Amino acid sequence: MVDSYYDTFYYQYGKSLKMIPEEPYAQRKDNGVFNPIRLALNKQQTIPSTKKVIPFQDYETGVLQYGNANPASKDFDSLTDISMSKDKKVIEGRIAWQLLNVKDPSLKEVMGDIWKQGLSSSVETSGIRAAVVTTEKGSVQQTIPKTVKGQLKQEGSLFYNWKTWDHPEFYERLKRSYEIMQKTFQTK
Repeated sequence: MVDSYYDTFYYQYGKSLKMIPEEPYAQRKDNGVFNPIRLALNKQQTIPSTKKVIPFQDYETGVLQYGNANPASKDFDSLTDISMSKDKKVIEGRIAWQLLNVKDPSLKEVMGDIWKQGLSSSVETSGIRAAVVTTEKGSVQQTIPKTVKGQLKQEGSLFYNWKTWDHPEFYERLKRSYEIMQKTFQTK
């Protein structure tokens, strides 16, 4: 979910392009409304030959997938966003930069105030602050940091910082399908 004030999808397709309904609360900071993180699949269009109208469509990209992120495991899933160790002591999360409104992680560039400067606005961040909340059947079970009078406070939250870069670090590995494809397309 994204705080509605920082929802670039809504700003572009609601406020700017008028392709989805405008909401009066969206331009107010700290309004308490959170929106699903969405990506436009296509704009509304009419097929000239049939006059059939294809409606505007979007997809919720912010739903994180639970699975196994260990490439050596038999139940590995490359689309895993959240995984947990067998002893349930370590939770690993992979969140795409775009879901955090990061425009260019190599420069620590994030979206600026879109309501004041538009979608091209940018600011440099010092890092990302995060909190963790676990729930069961809609009831909060645990929070990091601890809540004070039902509110999460900045003090004690998790902080992630990184160095800028010119060339990203990476490593290569063969996917499981490599040998299958190699065998299928080998020359005889």
